[in-house]
Amino acid sequence: MTTASSCTVGDVTTLDGIPCTTALRTVIDIAPDVDPAHLELIVHDCLARQLFTVAEARRRLAQPDMATRAGADLLGRVLPA
Repeated sequence: MTTASSCTVGDVTTLDGIPCTTALRTVIDIAPDVDPAHLELIVHDCLARQLFTVAEARRRLAQPDMATRAGADLLGRVLPA
């Protein structure tokens, strides 16, 4: 579970007036709980729907708070080159 205190400002968006995590942060958070093939499908779907870009994902993964997140490493492995 992700708490507000573990999210940066860029990890939160508002949908219909309700604060929630961005698609990118959600993918990072669920990555440890899905098999790699499913994660790859999720990432490709998000990219196709323009929920985030590869460049945005790489920038977020490079931030210091992602260094200890297992999902960040897993996402980095399945991102297209």
